[in-house]
Amino acid sequence: MRKSVSNKWMEDLEWKNPPKQSRSERTRDSLLDAAERLFGEHGADATSVTDIAKASGCSIGALYHHFKDKAALKEALFARGAQRIERSSATALDPAIWEGATIIDILKRYLEFTLQIEQESPGFKTAIKEAIKDRADLWQQFSAIEHKLFDGFRALLMMRTGEIGHPDPELAIRFIIDQCKAMTVVRCDRTTDFDQLRNVPDAVFVDEFLHSARAYLQLRK
Repeated sequence: MRKSVSNKWMEDLEWKNPPKQSRSERTRDSLLDAAERLFGEHGADATSVTDIAKASGCSIGALYHHFKDKAALKEALFARGAQRIERSSATALDPAIWEGATIIDILKRYLEFTLQIEQESPGFKTAIKEAIKDRADLWQQFSAIEHKLFDGFRALLMMRTGEIGHPDPELAIRFIIDQCKAMTVVRCDRTTDFDQLRNVPDAVFVDEFLHSARAYLQLRK
């Protein structure tokens, strides 16, 4: 099992909501958890409502009690995922949280938290994209949420351009963010065989990325 490495910045940042209290809420979350896992592993089209009910340990009747059909379940999965991203981003992108942090501190925590999400919600991003692939309106919402996240991420790094020796700090920051995003997407996508670092432990993956980032950005700290 993967174990994320915390640091003093945002060490208490959580991905999932606190456990639900009512039986009905727990059942609904179990169904969404199962759908998320199966969509991430096999795709939404190849996953039936029977598969989801069985994987969740719930009955088909319970599934249809909470969701009128598979489309409604997909929409609920998207809504929960979007809420989690927005909630964690609101904390993570607060400049006050990062007082005294370097660019490497920020990149390190981003990577660690992304891998923590993969541990707690395997295939999360893949599952969300599978759930909304036929919904242009939800794609637009998801794209807007991601743009806001990475705009905030870039702003945090731009506050620290004095650390960068690269002749074009803004270009370098945009490049390193895209590289960071691309590498974590590939690492967390269970449907691809492209990942050359699949068997490398998370801690090594993070250290190697940061080593590369230091060299490219020509960091002075």
